[in-house]
Amino acid sequence: MLGIPTGPITVIYLISGKEPIKIKRAIIIVIVLITAAAFIVTLAFHNQISTQALFLSLVLTPSIILGSFIEKYFFKRLLISWFNYCVKFLLILKGIAFIAILTLGNSLYL
Repeated sequence: MLGIPTGPITVIYLISGKEPIKIKRAIIIVIVLITAAAFIVTLAFHNQISTQALFLSLVLTPSIILGSFIEKYFFKRLLISWFNYCVKFLLILKGIAFIAILTLGNSLYL
């Protein structure tokens, strides 16, 4: 979801709220799913999905799924203040990983 800033921005905003944890998580999931679906449909409609994009999606999907399970585990066990720090750290780590993957991906196609 490199080109969709909705996920990280939404997570940071919702984590700072006072809603119950279950509601926060549900809202985050729904917003990210709707945004991603709209983004993919729009790209497909305009024939803008390349082979490279599909390849990177296949490479990233397992780590995103694994990350979701890890997040679920920690979300239930950490205090919300600790979870805030973990989310910020993981967002930074995710950004670094995306830069590394894009750099590697671009060097594979040159």
